[in-house]
Amino acid sequence: MSEMESLGAAPILNDGQVAGNCAISPRYLLSLCSGTATATGAAAATAAASGSAGAPSAAGAATGTAAGAEADTRSLLQSGLALVSMSGKPPGHRLDPARDFVLVQSFDRAAWSARYRCAARHQPTAAPTAATAAVSSSGAAPAGPSAAGPQAASSPAACSAPATCGAASVAVAAQPAVPGPAPGSAAAAGGGGCGSGAVRPSSDSPLLAAALSPGAAEAYGWALAPTVVLHGHALAEGEGLAYAAEELGLPISQRATLFSTPEDLAELESVFRSHPYPQHTCYIRRGHGFFLLADCVAEARRHFESLIVPWLRRCQQQQQP
Repeated sequence: MSEMESLGAAPILNDGQVAGNCAISPRYLLSLCSGTATATGAAAATAAASGSAGAPSAAGAATGTAAGAEADTRSLLQSGLALVSMSGKPPGHRLDPARDFVLVQSFDRAAWSARYRCAARHQPTAAPTAATAAVSSSGAAPAGPSAAGPQAASSPAACSAPATCGAASVAVAAQPAVPGPAPGSAAAAGGGGCGSGAVRPSSDSPLLAAALSPGAAEAYGWALAPTVVLHGHALAEGEGLAYAAEELGLPISQRATLFSTPEDLAELESVFRSHPYPQHTCYIRRGHGFFLLADCVAEARRHFESLIVPWLRRCQQQQQP
């Protein structure tokens, strides 16, 4: 994300926040924790999934506590569709895996609302900071196989008593489903979580989670399911769109729509079905930007550098006096 921003693929919007976002599949984090990489990998997965603090166990704590915490973490990850980056990222802020991602658990397309878990709101800094111990949980109806994510808005709710999640004691806030804007409208903005004290999911979560949901491969006719998504605002119009079509041969949606709406999602799903992954790894939403799918973070970076960066470099050179 930092490289996207520095190269111009994640521009600053009218509200002063940075466009562009990313998401990772909970399945990918589970695979990182299942092998020999258990200490650091499991701690990072726990923090990223629940927003919980990775505090060390008290001296003399029972061995079963760690096992139970690991089981809780796995259960939490297994319940999710996607870990999506925060809404409203300030310019220059480096995403903190422990605090700046929201676990989208389910999505109701009819109501355009979601169930998610997120970390408490914090003051963004230029470098990663310690994980928070506050977690909020919203409620919504389960989603179908091709479920997507929420809009960036929510209703306030009273916090309940502290509960245990993973390896830390966290305060859990129960609240109604997170409502999105009416179909066809622009994405909503606003607070989220308990008393607006929580990190909100990206308004592009419907698109991000649709690609990473467990039923995505079957829904779109893919041979494999991706585990990482990278979305930026480049190659969407004008010369950039022509470059994507003529020089890269990337699949491009037919219509331009308002961002983060049912129509926006429908256009993306149309190119998903007509150009299956992994034969195709980068899709262009006309007027919105690129949508890059990958099997791991390293592969996502390679695709970005081979497909997107050359155009961004060309644009930078053209802007030089």
